[in-house]
Amino acid sequence: MGPATFVERSTTWLFAVRSSLYSSGGPNSCAWEEQRVESKRWARARRFTSVMERLFASMRRSMFERHFDNFQSFRDDGLHEFCTLVAEAEPSIEIEITNFFPQFPARITQEKWKDFKPWLNSDMGEPVRDIRLPWSRYGRYTQQICAEVEIQF
Repeated sequence: MGPATFVERSTTWLFAVRSSLYSSGGPNSCAWEEQRVESKRWARARRFTSVMERLFASMRRSMFERHFDNFQSFRDDGLHEFCTLVAEAEPSIEIEITNFFPQFPARITQEKWKDFKPWLNSDMGEPVRDIRLPWSRYGRYTQQICAEVEIQF
């Protein structure tokens, strides 16, 4: 087989592979686009669930039951809205959030609340700023007014 025949066969094979790839859902097809969209949707849902579980558990551990029950801006639609915004933001936002809302057995301390407010005012906190400033205020307030909480931390 001479070089011309080899190139001809290779070109024919490449064309056949390329044609079958695109006709059966190649990178520019609707099937691939649907898969890409579904993958992004799955990633957002995973981030949403991860952030919601972490925030709820961290807040619950960090407050007495009566304070947690009275935390309306968190318990109403606040948590859901916050998690939605974090899930739709850059993944780096989720990483930053995990720094302020620790996993078990750690709790949110006065220091973490103090650090959370400037973070909200930074460029990183912009996606969730307007919604979550009350959280910082309420969290610090409950820890300051309750002697039991101060002893606990």
